[in-house]
Amino acid sequence: MSEGWPDFWIRGKKIDLIDLVDTINLIKQINTINTINTINTIDRIKVIHDARIVPNFIQNGSFRTGDLSGWPAYSANVYVEYDSNYRDYVCVFPNQYDYIGQYLPPLYGEETRIKVRYRHEIDGGEIRIQLIYTDATTENYDFTASSGGAWYDAIVEPTKKVPLAAIMIWNLTDGSELRITGCEMLRKQLVYQAEKDRTITNFPSEYPLPSSQISDLKNVAVTDVSKTCSPVSFDVSASSSGNNAIWTPASGKAIRLKLIQYESDADVEVGLRFGDSGSLFARRVTAGVMALNLIGCNIQGGTDEVLNLYTGGAVNVKGFVLGEEI
Repeated sequence: MSEGWPDFWIRGKKIDLIDLVDTINLIKQINTINTINTINTIDRIKVIHDARIVPNFIQNGSFRTGDLSGWPAYSANVYVEYDSNYRDYVCVFPNQYDYIGQYLPPLYGEETRIKVRYRHEIDGGEIRIQLIYTDATTENYDFTASSGGAWYDAIVEPTKKVPLAAIMIWNLTDGSELRITGCEMLRKQLVYQAEKDRTITNFPSEYPLPSSQISDLKNVAVTDVSKTCSPVSFDVSASSSGNNAIWTPASGKAIRLKLIQYESDADVEVGLRFGDSGSLFARRVTAGVMALNLIGCNIQGGTDEVLNLYTGGAVNVKGFVLGEEI
């Protein structure tokens, strides 16, 4: 201990002040190292978390910047504001033919799924989502808000094998203010059906296998059966409950379905049935999208039996079915 420094005693033991200061500094250094390691660990966790987030290819689709950042094309009257009722930022289109637009990464149309949250002031207000492709072609997808003041999701699943160039969103209704938010374009995972169905023959029919069938395992045959399927699109605007014919087979033929996809815009029961009173399948009771892969199921109607879309009330339904007449 340097001369002139007081002695420190703790529980009867003399403590050297310089040693104490060194010990305290060492503890601070250890804590600093632990803090740095903790921060680095948190950063690594954030990187892992961010890597798992599916990217939205539309810039500022939530409009939470409070302005039209990311949307270089827009008409003069369009603006962004905080909607206290919706409790989020929205883009407002006051007039008919007001629009906004932005460039998109060159993803193939069939690889994407686009969703726009929208609301109109009046019943029957319309919104258009326009896709512009790199080959200068365009596709228009129009959606109708059945009830003014209610929020809806406009969902687009393009099928073109052409890269996208831009997206435009329009207010198509005179005298009704359009509000949008939550614009998303996500990359969807494509699932391709095998070119031909497979029929397995000469397969053992009992389990456990009797000795008489064990030898059959050496002779399992896989036969290719070519199938031709045709998409049948439909667009039904129903004002009341009832059946709406969407596919009438040729005389003496029956319909066999492979895939179903449709979108309804109201909380009304919707479903498919063969004939006028058959059991409903592919059924929804709320607005939204139905997608059903029936490959391998072979859901089939009777000979000359019409495929109907049943609606339980006023609703607009757009979609298609994929199948064959046999």
